Amino acid sequence: MHPESPNQKLNICLLGGSNSLITFGIRRGISNLANEFNLALGGSTSLQNIYALTQHHAHIVEHIDAIVTESNVNDAHAIRSAGVSKTLIKKNVKNLYRELALSQKPTIALLLPLRQYMDNVVSADIAQEVREYHLEAIEQYGMDLVDVESALSEYTMDHVHTRKIIPDPFHPVDTFMYELGLNIGRHLADTVSKSDGTPFAPSFKIIRAEEMSARLRNKSNSFFNQNVLDITTPIRFNTGNGICVAIASWPDNQCELILKNDNVHIVKQLNSLYALNEFQQVVRGDVSLESNLGPSKGCTEGSTNTLPRNFLEHPVSLVGLLIENDVAETPVIVRKTKELSHLIPLAAVHIQSVRRVLKNMDLDVAPMTIDDVNLLRDAAARLESIDLKKALQLMQLAARFRPGGVIIREKIESYEKQLNSNATRKKKSVIERLKRHLK
Repeated sequence: MHPESPNQKLNICLLGGSNSLITFGIRRGISNLANEFNLALGGSTSLQNIYALTQHHAHIVEHIDAIVTESNVNDAHAIRSAGVSKTLIKKNVKNLYRELALSQKPTIALLLPLRQYMDNVVSADIAQEVREYHLEAIEQYGMDLVDVESALSEYTMDHVHTRKIIPDPFHPVDTFMYELGLNIGRHLADTVSKSDGTPFAPSFKIIRAEEMSARLRNKSNSFFNQNVLDITTPIRFNTGNGICVAIASWPDNQCELILKNDNVHIVKQLNSLYALNEFQQVVRGDVSLESNLGPSKGCTEGSTNTLPRNFLEHPVSLVGLLIENDVAETPVIVRKTKELSHLIPLAAVHIQSVRRVLKNMDLDVAPMTIDDVNLLRDAAARLESIDLKKALQLMQLAARFRPGGVIIREKIESYEKQLNSNATRKKKSVIERLKRHLK
């Protein structure tokens, strides 16, 4: 297939985690050649990608011409950091590619590198198993494959070379991802036609905060804009003909959710980022949701990038609940899988380019190590009660070398809010003193 008009840009949807959000990475490369519709969310597993597909179903049907997706890194990370079972991850991976196949949109699945740094991130066995889940589902549902992890595997034993391409465990360097995005954009422009908007019935649905209460408030930042429901009193919902598999939330600070009915009792802490957290038990029927304020009730399930706290002061801010419908599987039109390894930038050439730039700048040194960035982050955290401005500067420096770091981003957001709040209080105090003086 070829585009009907060479001047008409394709609409390409990006589904993934922080690798799809980094400003000068893959998204910038793709957007040079196409209209980018970015549904990525930091820390996104396959289930979050399903949530995004479901949330924006109508737009995807009518306007999207092709999809680029990645989630193997965060699927592996969810097993380690949140204790999500391998069985559940495998099911979610299969469901994601099935939903993508149902959409009938040409789809490129990226497998990004994770096995390069296994000692303190995710075990090699877990990373390999998750990789196999993806490869099996990609083959079953006929996605096109760009296997970046395999292409870079020869560099796993070369510490300096590897860090030129993958400066932290989860994120290849921006310039490498930018080139990859350019190559993907060119390939899709040459091979994909504008979509005819063929409708399909998704296997999931979302119960939105708007459907549960009128007591909503709006939250937004540079990436997201959502209505949220602060759960200050218990609320109830029914899963209908399906099971509740996850909650999308965006609280103001870390919080603790209690979900219960006659069959399950889940206690789960959620971080302050806009995120989707999956339930590891079967949640069906009439269900109660409430926020726990005060001493923790003791978590029964973990959450990604969340360290449990002993005392909680903020309510859960609900965005939506993801329901997996009990429906017979719809037949899927499956394309033959194609491996598109020619789209991956040559790592050796890229390394030489980086070396030349560093040499010309008289900076032929290895990039920051994982421990270096951790030291910056931890030093900033220790400084936050002494000098918040300097803590923010240090944390922002850490973010330069780990732009997808969830804890780092959360800390920066918290510091900025505190500083703004302090500035507002000082301003009010000055105004009050002036008023008293004028009297």
